Amino acid sequence: MTTRQQSNNPPRNLPTSGKLYAPNLIAQGRPGRYMKKNRGFTVIEIVLAIAIGAIILALVTIGGNRALAQRSLNTTSMELEGVLRNARQAAPNAGGAKVLFNQATPTSKANWQVLLGTRLTNQHEMDRGLQVTLSPSSPQAIEFTGAGTLAEDRQITLSSSTTGSSISWKIYASTGAVERLP
Repeated sequence: MTTRQQSNNPPRNLPTSGKLYAPNLIAQGRPGRYMKKNRGFTVIEIVLAIAIGAIILALVTIGGNRALAQRSLNTTSMELEGVLRNARQAAPNAGGAKVLFNQATPTSKANWQVLLGTRLTNQHEMDRGLQVTLSPSSPQAIEFTGAGTLAEDRQITLSSSTTGSSISWKIYASTGAVERLP
């Protein structure tokens, strides 16, 4: 037998009685009596793993909330722009149209209502964190005359307190045209 071949016989300098002989450990150069039991993870390793997981989860949650808030702002802005254009187009047949804006309170969300003549035709509740501001600020409504025009130019801004983003429109008094501002 060559020196490179392994045998099942123990080396000559180690005793052959039961517990001290472990062929797989001797082949690695570590006698069996020095073998430590694998006891799993330490408390520090577990705490670090949990802390890293919590940090990653927090970052993902914050990013996800911002993305949802931005999508809510974009969706609501498209709906609001459509409502304004539809109210302007319906005003001549209804004898006027009004889009009323109600601000958020601690117990309710901000919303808008559309009146064609005196009939309520549309009501929309906005997601939390969205706010509508009008310029000039009074009245809190966009009122189209029977001709589809306004008494004065108005600017509407829809903003999100979560993302800090906003979208604005200008409504021209002479034509009632709704233009999205850059």
